[in-house]
Amino acid sequence: MNLKKLFLIFSSLIIIVGLFITLLSKDYTANNEYAKFFTDIESKIDSVKKIEIETTENAVYLFNNNGKWEIPGYGNYPASGEKIKKFLISIVQLKGVDKKTKNPALHEKLGLAFPLKEGSKRIRLLDDEKNLISDFIIGNTSSNNERFSYIREFDSEQTWLFKNEFDFKTTDIDWTEDSILKIARWRIKSVTIEGNNKKSDNIYIYKDKYSDQSFKLDNIPNGFVLNSNFNLSNFSSMLESVKKLDIKSSILNDKDNDLRQLYFETFDGLIIKIKSFKSGDDIYYHFDVDSDFEVRKELDDNEPNIVGLPKMMTFEEIEEEKAKYNYLKNWYFKLYKDFNTGTNLTLQDLIVEKNSN
Repeated sequence: MNLKKLFLIFSSLIIIVGLFITLLSKDYTANNEYAKFFTDIESKIDSVKKIEIETTENAVYLFNNNGKWEIPGYGNYPASGEKIKKFLISIVQLKGVDKKTKNPALHEKLGLAFPLKEGSKRIRLLDDEKNLISDFIIGNTSSNNERFSYIREFDSEQTWLFKNEFDFKTTDIDWTEDSILKIARWRIKSVTIEGNNKKSDNIYIYKDKYSDQSFKLDNIPNGFVLNSNFNLSNFSSMLESVKKLDIKSSILNDKDNDLRQLYFETFDGLIIKIKSFKSGDDIYYHFDVDSDFEVRKELDDNEPNIVGLPKMMTFEEIEEEKAKYNYLKNWYFKLYKDFNTGTNLTLQDLIVEKNSN
């Protein structure tokens, strides 16, 4: 073999290897303009009235009932409209970045086969008449870049790689609002915790004025003081994030199952009544949100102007807030353990003897 032929073979090998490496290391992170994957869905997205999300473990169903999204798996408990809106927008904006195989024999390897493979998800969007708007499977993430995943329309053999920016959940409860209530700590005027035992064990903390920076503990017995290791402000922040583990429309409810009652009052006139019940081995909570102008306590003209202290909500806004939370009285919630431990206290847990070391 002469040198010229050897050079041509060597050059060809270099080109082939180079092309192979280039194909394996495509840069999908560049800000390229890719075609939208669902070309006809944007005009129909407002018609979506039912969402189905199926995995190998379970299925989530979401229904739009007269403009409000509900979760039939939780007795039509309200779903988060913001989460669903974000999810539908992400579908409209989805763009394929690379056309892949259309060989059905390779679908399982990409996580795009049906029946579904573990980790895969099938999403179906339907209108009010149960007509199918979209049906697709999301499969494995790319082995080269975990921000990209494989996708296939259910009735098509063609597969694609796309930038996976979906923010969707695969359990019913994750489609609800993240927190049952969102009451800022600076609004809290007083907190009462009542048990079923002696009244002297009840806890009552309060602020005298809206501008006060700290809470006081009421009814401290003679010879005792507040335990310096306990921060009363912990009570006031409890309603900023109340996360749930389960939702029930009813529980076994009789006096023998009653545990504790909690009452929160805000300076702007909101009243939050919370009752806890024993249900089997679990504790469930019932929330009732009300308003009362007599509870409202405005910032006095002679109180200091505290920098950063938010302006108090008007009572009209409080009435709107009450209406927003009105649906809660129809449900019982199992909460995260921190709420249970944070309220399972008596007055004796918060105080120490004056000269105690």
